[in-house]
Amino acid sequence: DEQERLDTSLLIAEDKELRSGANASPERMTRIATATGATLDQISTFISEFDTLRSAAVKFARGDSPEKIRKEMMEEKAQSMPKNRAQRRAAKRGRPGAVKARPGSGGFGGR
Repeated sequence: DEQERLDTSLLIAEDKELRSGANASPERMTRIATATGATLDQISTFISEFDTLRSAAVKFARGDSPEKIRKEMMEEKAQSMPKNRAQRRAAKRGRPGAVKARPGSGGFGGR
């Protein structure tokens, strides 16, 4: 309806509920996914990115530094996106980056 089109916070709140597990059947997002032929995950990703970019635009208009905005956007993305196994292990070790094989542990690198 018209209120949903004018008030994006309704979709953003529904997406946050979905990601936190508080809302197992997001009505608005499901309706959009059905109408567009997209999956619920795609709609959720779109809403999340929209919210992140909208808040970055507000910060930029306020005069915040681009580096600070970029850093905050990366932190928000890291919190909202599920991590794969290698990323979880790297975070547990406290070092960023991909998991790398140790030299001499097989393969052809030592020849």
